[in-house]
Amino acid sequence: ALQEALKLFRILAKENPVAFEADLAMSLHNLGGYYIKIKNYEQAEAAYQETLTLSRKLANDNPPDFEADLALTLNNFGLLCINTGEFKQAETAFQEALTIFRKLAINNPAVFEDDLAKAINNLGVLYVDIKEFKQAETAFQEALTLYRKLVNDNPDAFEADLAHTLEYLGLL
Repeated sequence: ALQEALKLFRILAKENPVAFEADLAMSLHNLGGYYIKIKNYEQAEAAYQETLTLSRKLANDNPPDFEADLALTLNNFGLLCINTGEFKQAETAFQEALTIFRKLAINNPAVFEDDLAKAINNLGVLYVDIKEFKQAETAFQEALTLYRKLVNDNPDAFEADLAHTLEYLGLL
């Protein structure tokens, strides 16, 4: 079904890019996530690379509508890169995602602080993997600050994330 949807969105986006490129990017993003789930990292990378190309174009043309999608794709691509041992690429992707999420969270914290905290936490996990423990601690402390605030506002939604970050920090 994902492949069929992707095929249709490719046709639609070719005929009417303005109306359907965002749908094509989301379809590719979803396919990349599916490939990660089944550990087909080569196909996941191809899907995310194509998503990033489209998402960068969309975010460049219309930042308010598409920057968040670009940041989310960068974050997920960073996770893929951790899984494939491409640590420098992961760091670059996370840093770019963080730049976008930080900006978005300043303007709309209720919507984007959760995404920002996740991306910071993912960067911390990367730093643990490459044995940069001081940088990992800094990242986890920043994520912890955000998660404490989020838990204060909505405990049911964010207590598990807070607990995971505390656990990561405790294992350093």
